[in-house]
Amino acid sequence: MALLGELPTVSGVNTLIGRIGYTAQQPWIVSGSLRQNILFGSEYESAKYKRVIKQCALTRDIELLSHGDKTLVGERGVTLSGGQRARVSLARALYSDADVYLLDDPLSAVDPAVGRHLFERCILHQMRDKVRILVTHQLQFLDKADKILILKQGSVAGYGTYQELQEEGVDFAALLKKKSEDSDDTGDKEQVLEGRKRERNTSMRSSALFRPNQEQAETPVDITPEEMAVGTIEWMVYIRFFRAAAGFLFLLVWAIIVVGAEAALTFTDLWLATWAYEEEKDLAARNQNFQNASKYDNQSHYVRIYAMLCGGSTLLLLVRSFLFFHLFVTASRALHNQMFASIIRAPMQFFDTNPVGKTSRLCATALVV
Repeated sequence: MALLGELPTVSGVNTLIGRIGYTAQQPWIVSGSLRQNILFGSEYESAKYKRVIKQCALTRDIELLSHGDKTLVGERGVTLSGGQRARVSLARALYSDADVYLLDDPLSAVDPAVGRHLFERCILHQMRDKVRILVTHQLQFLDKADKILILKQGSVAGYGTYQELQEEGVDFAALLKKKSEDSDDTGDKEQVLEGRKRERNTSMRSSALFRPNQEQAETPVDITPEEMAVGTIEWMVYIRFFRAAAGFLFLLVWAIIVVGAEAALTFTDLWLATWAYEEEKDLAARNQNFQNASKYDNQSHYVRIYAMLCGGSTLLLLVRSFLFFHLFVTASRALHNQMFASIIRAPMQFFDTNPVGKTSRLCATALVV
């Protein structure tokens, strides 16, 4: 997270050059097909895509899916296991062809055989010309690393090559044994329950996840499509928007200013038309040289009134613009705060049934408006 810039640098220098490929410890899946999750907006290249699929051990999994890599999966991978989500996330990073790969324990969710395949074929071979930073508890792969950084309770417990750390007295066998004992202690607590479920679920799991002999629905059951309103906007939406902006008195003043500004502009045009008509009538009288024609001497009167109308219209337009800005910003802020307060107080079921992207858009909708 520090290398990605998500954590502030307290001391030292943090510099990354080039494009970064990141694999999170908890891999995430967006709503879309399996191919879209791997491409992630990049251009599809058949040879490169097949090579990435093979290196990430996804070939067999795709063959078992009824629609292949076009099968729709949810954001949380509702049709994928934890190991499959980890491999899809690794394939996404590998396909991006980045310069630096940050791999946050992608081997923890896969079995030992697949983990060795990913480490040797993907990380060591396919990424051999790239900078790779791997966080892992799989100590059996340490001898293949160029540099090893051992962290213990947030502090550096050792740094160097495998041989240098051995010369410094770091006992990797003891670390591996301690990790195995910790895993055994944690596993013993769940072994009784898991043992009973494993025999019952093993034969059902493959058929539940992949049904090659049955027709699989294009859209998974657990994915709820987003709703979209189409048509005219109801009046209640406008009423709620204005009520969120200010009270009745402010809205009344705002309405008076808006109507007054339009009335001032209209009256200015009418006054200018009246002035032009009087000028035209006086000019016609002068051309006919009538002896009894009254001399037109009200020009200064029209100029003063017209100047006052122009100044008043300009002032009302400025006030109207300011009130518009204040009204919309206040309403957007109030709606955003209400929506954000509702979301952060929502039960966990809301976040389990709604994608993260949808939740983020809900928080940002009012602010964007």
